[in-house]
Amino acid sequence: MAVEAAKTTGYARSGYSRGLDYGTSAPALNPAAIPIPIPQEQAVPAPRPVRKPQQKNKYSISLFAIFGAVTIFVLMIFMLLAHVYHTGMLAETGRLNAQMNELAEDSRRLEVDFMSRINMNEIERRARDELGMSHPDEDQIFVLQSTPQGRAEVIVAENEESGWRGFGAFLSSLLEYFR
Repeated sequence: MAVEAAKTTGYARSGYSRGLDYGTSAPALNPAAIPIPIPQEQAVPAPRPVRKPQQKNKYSISLFAIFGAVTIFVLMIFMLLAHVYHTGMLAETGRLNAQMNELAEDSRRLEVDFMSRINMNEIERRARDELGMSHPDEDQIFVLQSTPQGRAEVIVAENEESGWRGFGAFLSSLLEYFR
C-alpha cells in the first residue's frame, strides 16, 4: 500500500519515504516531494447585470428653472403693462377732475348770472297775465313745521269753511287745467 501510495504521489523515488512508511498512506516529510496541488477552477457566480445610473437630462440647466424664469418674465411684463395702464388711468382721472372742476365753476357762474337777471315783477306779471295765475288765499297756505325726528307736520287752521274753500280751489284748478 505504501508503495502504491508512493507511486501515485511520486514518493517512490526517495528512499527516505520507504523507511518512514509504517503502513499509513500519509506522505513523508520531504518538502521536495510534496506535490503541488493543481488549482481547480472555482465556480464563479454570474455577474449581476450592471444597472446604469439614471441618466440625467442632457441640459445643463433644469427645465424647472427655465419654466420658473419664463414665468417670472411673463409676470414682470404683465406688471409693467399694468403699471402703464394704471399711470394712464391716473392721468385720465386728473384730466377729468380738472374738467369737472371747470364745469362746476361754469355752473356756479351761470347760476349767479341767472339769479341776477331774474326780475320778480316781470315773472309776476307774466304769471298773472299770460298764465292766469293769482295769489293764493289765506286758506290755501299751509305751514309746515319740522320735528326733531326729521318729519314735517302740516298745521291746519281750525276753520269750518276751509274744507269747502279747499274743495272749491281744487275744482277751479281742474277747470283751469281743461281750459
